[in-house]
This record gives sequence, C-alpha cells and structure tokens, in this order.
Amino acid sequence: MYKCYSFLFILLYTTSFAQTSFIKHQIHEGFFHPYYNYPVNIIGIDMDHDGDIDILGGQKPLSVSWWENDGSENFAVHLIDEKVNSISTLYPVDLDNDGDTDVLASAHSLQQIYWWENDGNLNFSEKLMRIPHNGERLQFVDFDDDGDNDVFVVDVGGKDISWLENDGQQYFKAHALLELARDITDAKAIDLDLDGDLDILVDAWHTYWFEHTGNGQFSQHEIVNIDYPGSEIEEIADVDNDGDLDILSSHFWHENDGYQNFSYHRADDLNLMYRFELIDLVDFDFDGDYDVLGHSLSKLTWFENDGSMHFVPHPMSDTRYNDISAVDMDRDGDLDIVTWIWKGSVLNWLQQQNAPAPFILFKPYNNSTVMDTEILFSWYPSQDTDQDSIEYNFYLAGAHSDTIITELRHPNFVFEGEDWFELNQTYSWYVEAIDGYDTTRCLEKFHFKIPDQEILSNSDKYYLASNYPNPFNESTTFSFNIPQPCFVQLAIYNPFGQKVAELVNENLIAGYYQILWLPEDISSGLYIYQLRTNHFNHCKKCMFLK
Repeated sequence: MYKCYSFLFILLYTTSFAQTSFIKHQIHEGFFHPYYNYPVNIIGIDMDHDGDIDILGGQKPLSVSWWENDGSENFAVHLIDEKVNSISTLYPVDLDNDGDTDVLASAHSLQQIYWWENDGNLNFSEKLMRIPHNGERLQFVDFDDDGDNDVFVVDVGGKDISWLENDGQQYFKAHALLELARDITDAKAIDLDLDGDLDILVDAWHTYWFEHTGNGQFSQHEIVNIDYPGSEIEEIADVDNDGDLDILSSHFWHENDGYQNFSYHRADDLNLMYRFELIDLVDFDFDGDYDVLGHSLSKLTWFENDGSMHFVPHPMSDTRYNDISAVDMDRDGDLDIVTWIWKGSVLNWLQQQNAPAPFILFKPYNNSTVMDTEILFSWYPSQDTDQDSIEYNFYLAGAHSDTIITELRHPNFVFEGEDWFELNQTYSWYVEAIDGYDTTRCLEKFHFKIPDQEILSNSDKYYLASNYPNPFNESTTFSFNIPQPCFVQLAIYNPFGQKVAELVNENLIAGYYQILWLPEDISSGLYIYQLRTNHFNHCKKCMFLK
C-alpha cells in the first residue's frame, strides 16, 4: 500500500543526488595487553590467499595479530606475536620470495627491524634485522634490481636514510644512502622522473627530491622551501592525470609539470584538507580520477575530485579513528573502510552501501499533452548492486498544489486526478528510488499539460484545433488529435493552392500532438493548413503578419 500526501501550496523543489552511506560491522573489541593498548596501523590484505580480505594489525608496543575472514565477513583473530618490543608500524610483504605473506614491523628508537617469516601455513617465526640507525619508516623495493625485496629505511626524527640489501637468502647488508642536515619527517623511494631507477623524495621541513644519477650517486633538487614542521609525504601518484608523478603531503600537494618542476598548492585550497591526517589517495567513486580519503581528530571525510582538482567534501563519520584503510572488504566492487578506534580498542569495518542506480522516466512523455485526468505514470526501474529492495517516491507538482506518493513497489501506477487536475495547466513530475539506506532521483524531471475542455471532449476523435496564436508574426502552434495509429500529413498552403511547408509526413501513434511552425521566406497574408489521414481530412485558416 502506498501513501499519498497532498499540499495546497507550492513546495520548493530541490535537487537531490545519489548518496553513499555505510553500515558499521564490529570485528574485534578489547585489549590483548591492558597497559599497552594503542593500535598499530591496520591493513586489509588476503593473508591466507583464499580470495577474501583479512586484516593485519596490532597494538603498540607489544602485539601483532591478523584477523581471518571466513568469506562471509566473520572474523577470527590470530596472534602472530605478543611479546614484541616497541613496534610502531606493520608492513605485509613476501620478503623471502616463497609466495606467502610475511610481516615486518618498524620500531621506535631501536636499531633493529622485526620480521615474521610465514611458513606457508600461517605459522610465523620471529627474526631480526640490524640497522645502522633508528628505522621507524620502512619501504620495500627492489633497490638493486636483482628480483628480491630490499628494505628502504628512514630515521624519522633523525637525519639518516639507508637501505638493506637482501642477498636472496634473507641476509641483509646495510648501505648508507643520505645524511641530511635537518631532521627527517618522511622519505620515500620512487622513480620520480620515470627514467627507470629509484630516486628519493624527502620531507625535512623543506621538501626535496634526490635524483639518482647512477652508481649510487644522487643530485639534490628542492621542491618547496617553505618551513612546515610535521608535514608528511602521504601519496605519490599522477594526481592531476597528466602523465607524471605529483606529490600529496599532509599540508600541500605538489604539481609536477612533467619535467620535475613542482608548483605547490596549499591543501586549504582543497576544502581545508590540511586539517586531516591519515590521508589516502583513492578513486573512491570509480570515475577515473583520484579522490582523497582523510581523517581528522573528529571526522572521517572523503573529498570528491570533480576531474579538475576541485574537491567536494563528503563527511562520513564523526567518530575519532586512530587508523583507517580503504579496501573492498565484501568484494562487491566498491571501497569499504576498515577502522581502528583507540578507546576500547575497537576494530570495525564500514560497509559502503551503493545508492540505487540512476534511472529515467517513461510516460507521460516530457512536454506532452495528456488527454485524460486518469493517468498511467511509468518509469524505467532502478537497479541496486547491493541487492537491496527498492521502493519509489512519486512527486507531482502543479500551479496550486503538490502531491507526494510514497512506498511504491513497482515502476508504474495510475493516478486518478479527475478532482485534482485543473484544465489548461502544465504539471511536472519526478520519482526517487530508495533502497532503505540511500536515495537516487531520476535523471530528468518531466512536464505535461492537461488541455482545455474542448480538446478533452474530442480525445476519442480526429480533431484539428485552431492554431495559436492567430494572427502571428514569428511562430504559431498547430494542435491535433488522432484516436488510432495512422499515417498523418500536416501541410501549409497559400491561397493559390501551392504548398509552402510540410510539418508532418509520417506514421504516428494515437495521441494529441502540438507542432510548432517557424515560417521562412513567405510573405504576409492568409494561409490554409490541412490535416490529412486515411480517415480524416480537415482544413483551417491562419494569418501571417510580418
């Protein structure tokens, strides 16, 4: 049963676009160690290679865990290690090239790196790497191009950058790369100039890149010389889709002109994005450009890129999260979000609910004339990729009253408007699809007209109305009705019987038609217009005045 609401005054019409909402699912709550409960970063990854997304995470400074997904987003926790000293960030990587996922962890203020070797059955054994300086920030790249993963090591808060050479047997030899004069906030190894070798990008109050010139030698280039303490390099990607690598930091984005000349843009030009931490660069709406997923101290937001590097914020949650990870957890083709909340040590995932797909109206056709006050409204059904059931809200607006009909379960219904419609008035209508979470409006609002009584009374007959306006000097409209499908001709003749215009010459379905005529290259005077079918032939006069 649908519900109908009528209003005697005109309602303000507002545009409504497809929205995205999220359903929260709890994965884990509680501490492994009551006194050491600050969460390590969380990562969505298929740890057991069974085709679904598991979660790797832990709690500072002692525990490392992974949560096994059973394929239906039910999770069982597995401890990898619960007696680790001072870990800060976890990294999943196949360090020993045996086809499974090992786990590494950087450490606060220790000259060592933990890693846990996976035996292929998800049994992990702890190992250590010694490094020449603290290594809070790690990256895994094949630095010497020999087919295995080496380790790029950054002393955050210090001045040193080095790399650990993997000999293929998981023995690692340290090599110094850079020693800077200022404390390092962040650094990454990346082929910034796209010449086939790895350069180094560094944030140390100023932002630099060190071009690899060969044989382990680097040439320093300054990207921006603004002192901005605490800025971190969040993402390196082709942000503006022009074929080169740009840089997104926590306070700026640096636009590459293709020759590694960078112009910086304050992130507050991107809707105050500089207030956000935990920034991810993802194509959240799958439209071919990069959007930004960010979290501040009290708000989770994604910033929609309009394709021209203008970003529109979409708030998602006001919860204080300590880490976030965007991943398609339920494998339905969109991005969900895994979150960890420090208070109570709560691990959740936010399931993205797709709004119903856009759809279009069908009948009455747009800008048509309807020859009855009992009208069948119909539209093409919307689809929902989440397989949620869809209901429709119908909106009908006239000059003096509006009606809303809700909870329609089918994409059509009959509106009995004998006592509602006014003659010789134009009406508009549109429909919204609702799946219980989100609402999508049809792509275009339609209009139709209820004609006057003379036309309505001839709706079951062949009928040719007087043109309007008449006389006319620029344009006039011819109206006619045909009660059944047939071949129709509508032509204009001068007083000598010569045809000056042919407006209709085709098969038409039954209905009421209005045809606009814009005369060209004719003189002022009297003209005859003729409507002809197999069963009807009628003429009327019109006057053209220049």
